[in-house]
Amino acid sequence: MKNNKTEPISVMDYRQYRRARKLVHECCNYIAGNCIALDDGEECICVQSISYSLLCRWFRAAVLPLDRELETALFHRLNEADQRRKAQAETTREMSRFRG
Repeated sequence: MKNNKTEPISVMDYRQYRRARKLVHECCNYIAGNCIALDDGEECICVQSISYSLLCRWFRAAVLPLDRELETALFHRLNEADQRRKAQAETTREMSRFRG
């Protein structure tokens, strides 16, 4: 069963992308540029190897922890963005309460 919660997607800068790209080769699902987890009889390119965003849940859970510094940098950025969104939502609620 899928989780309906939307997860924020972290966007990497070039240096972070290069580090993540190197880590992709450590993934047990990565074979010759393809992802065997997405393979349904037809080869499927590894989406994490071509993206500046953290898209692959397996990569986030099993591979990214191999580079603690990169993991911390990416998830710290997510936490900051989440805190800004929460503060913005709180401000909007407060403003709407005063308006009417």
